[in-house]
Parts: sequence; structure tokens; C-alpha cells
Amino acid sequence: MESSLSRKRKANEIYDEYDMDKVWGIVTNAQKWYFMECTLENERKPVFKLSKPLFVAYEDEGMKDMAEKVLAHILWLLEEAQKPVKALEESREIKRVRSGELPKVTDLEGKTN
Repeated sequence: MESSLSRKRKANEIYDEYDMDKVWGIVTNAQKWYFMECTLENERKPVFKLSKPLFVAYEDEGMKDMAEKVLAHILWLLEEAQKPVKALEESREIKRVRSGELPKVTDLEGKTN
């Protein structure tokens, strides 16, 4: 997890790939589920947070509720991971619209104030 955040990138990779400052991970043996978050401090030092375990007791009456709780955590992680991607796409869309609103140079030829 840390290496995906702190690895040095080539200049062309910086423009092609969204620079993440947070990643998530899941550690499980199918009965115990841990959710981990890794962020970088200002000095690019990694900080790890580990959730309390969620348990799924198979062949138990409450298994469905336990599994739904785990799936809700996974869904939340997926939604959080998409937020930076959506923000980047929206900013690119705004730039594209603004540049499309500018008059073309050929439209200005022959026109004077």
C-alpha cells in the first residue's frame, strides 16, 4: 500500500495518472475482515489506520447480516476510491467546455471593434 503512494513517478506518469494521497486495503481470512487506510502526511510519511475486525460466522443464523455489513464497508471503500477520479474528470470537462466557448481565430478575421 505504501509503495503505491510513495513511489517516485516519471514526469509523463504524473500527467497520465491521478496522483493519489490515500489508498485502502482489505485483509481477510474470510471470517475476519480488516479494512486498512494508508495516507501520506505533509512530509510524504505514510500513516496507517486499521479498522476493528468484522466477523462473518458461516452457517450461523446471523451470517446474512454479518456479510451485509462487510459488503457495506466494501461498497463505501469503492465509492471513496472513485471520488478523486470523478473530480478529475469533472475538472477536465469544465476545461474542455471553456476552451470550446472561445471564438476561433478564423471567426475573428476581418472583424474590428
